[in-house]
Amino acid sequence: MKLAFFMLLLIPGLASAQAGRVDSVQNQSAAIHRPLPPSILLELRRSQRGRTLIYRDTVKAADLEHAHANDTTEGAFSDSAISLIDTAVSLSHKEWLDSELVEVPELARVGNRVHFNYPPAIMTESEMTPVPFDSTILDRMNPVTREVLPFFDQSPIPMPLPIPRPMEAFLELGGGNINQPNGRGFFQEALTDRTSLSLSGDLESRPSLPMNFYLNLASIFHASLGSDPALFPLHSSELDASLGMTDRWLTLRSDSLHGNTVDHSIAVENLGVDFHGDASELLHYSIQLEDHQWDEDTVSETSQFVGLNIASGMTSGYQTQAQIEYLHSSLNLGDRGEAGRFALLFGNRPGEMFAWDAGVASLSGIGVGQSLLPVAHIRYALNPRWEFGASFDPRVQLSTMATLTTIDPFLTSLTGRGAVMDKLNVRAFTNYILSADDAIHLEARIVTRDHDPIFESITLPDSAVAARAQPASTRRIEFTAGGNFLLFERDILTASLTLASTTNLDSGTTLPFEPTMKFEASYRFNSISDMIRSSIHFRTITLPDRTLGMIDIEVKAQLSEAVQAKLSFDNILNGASDFWPGYPEAPRSISLSARYAF
Repeated sequence: MKLAFFMLLLIPGLASAQAGRVDSVQNQSAAIHRPLPPSILLELRRSQRGRTLIYRDTVKAADLEHAHANDTTEGAFSDSAISLIDTAVSLSHKEWLDSELVEVPELARVGNRVHFNYPPAIMTESEMTPVPFDSTILDRMNPVTREVLPFFDQSPIPMPLPIPRPMEAFLELGGGNINQPNGRGFFQEALTDRTSLSLSGDLESRPSLPMNFYLNLASIFHASLGSDPALFPLHSSELDASLGMTDRWLTLRSDSLHGNTVDHSIAVENLGVDFHGDASELLHYSIQLEDHQWDEDTVSETSQFVGLNIASGMTSGYQTQAQIEYLHSSLNLGDRGEAGRFALLFGNRPGEMFAWDAGVASLSGIGVGQSLLPVAHIRYALNPRWEFGASFDPRVQLSTMATLTTIDPFLTSLTGRGAVMDKLNVRAFTNYILSADDAIHLEARIVTRDHDPIFESITLPDSAVAARAQPASTRRIEFTAGGNFLLFERDILTASLTLASTTNLDSGTTLPFEPTMKFEASYRFNSISDMIRSSIHFRTITLPDRTLGMIDIEVKAQLSEAVQAKLSFDNILNGASDFWPGYPEAPRSISLSARYAF
């Protein structure tokens, strides 16, 4: 499914040239412009920053031909839905506007979410010829201000949208030779026009696997506070409060010689608050609060995170940022960890074609001391399709049992906890957008860290095998290449490749459980049928001593508007899947499930 709606924000807009003809064009356009419907306004709240977005329902050929004072090209255009024109950028070539037009038929509104139906007619590449971006328009564009538009239901033209449903939900149940059974569920209720509550759950019962039971429950409350940003931008805030828990039951090997096993349980409870917004055009803020409770049989740990980011703009186009982070953890056995970061940055606005900031950061933590390091970020957009960037951004983290057992659920040792400090964290990247559907991403990173947990397996004197994480100084050199491509008009190919070199600087050895190569590729067959969609996913992981490779196939059938069936074949070649030795985590499996949407 294309994310065509978000590409609407890239649609170029109107410009003005000859004074006499501009007035007549503006008067003519004013009669056909209509305000955005409330559902579209909701979707644009997060991204709309002072832009004038003009809404047209059923674009006429005459409207497009006279949208710009310099337009002389004649042609026939048709639009069965809506078109958005972004007037934040002046128009120099009419063909550029034509090549960026996108159709988005709206299907239904559910609370704050909008669902769209993309027919096969628009799931194809445009036959129009793209026109290169004219970089001189920035010097010749006229300043624009945002137009305050009335609500659509105040317009004399009836609103062509169905009545929104305040609730949506689905329930999915299934099973197979490994999953016995599995289930997923989702529920969202729009409490008011600006508040919503969502609940989700995921259950997997796999008695034959080392992780034989998995349960994840999550809830999110969202509220838009302050003035409506669609009418008064930069004077509102967003609040997200989350509450969730994860429970895992494991069967651990306790004796490598006799094969004895031990049942083991890990539970993690999460509480989080994310509050961000704008106090004015020149003052932006975000606050993050997190609390985690980790329980493993008789051992428990609590950890907290507090983050504050304040960006204060200046009329000259520059801004200053203050970033504060604090992390804390404590075991019920008395051991505790602590880390913090304070950074002060100065630079220009992030939305500029050439965006940069630089400053200094103070990092500290128990066991790693304190460091004062430079911080810098740079991003340069050559044109709307190609951008480059780099950063020098050392961070400080806190390894807790919740984070360590997320990486290795079979970890049985309390070692490896504590602050992790970057001494060097350099990143360079480039993004190239070939078309609306094709993009390439390249990235290179060099990271050196102190007190970084290294996972390893050890055999104890009584032949028992234990997994532990031992702190050490490390260096990671990584290169990543990835892309997304549209093939055969509607099929989608995504692929990513990561090459890495990881070293224990204390011993000079390679880290045992850090992949030296990771490759993933998935192909989604969307052009075969509108009712049946299939995909194939291939992944391979190369470790210093072995290579893992798996192929998964999935087929989804839309039996009706509310019922969907899914057939999954995982690791069809039954390749090795014991990333952690002795624990086959993804053997060959077949499962069938059905989903019902309410």
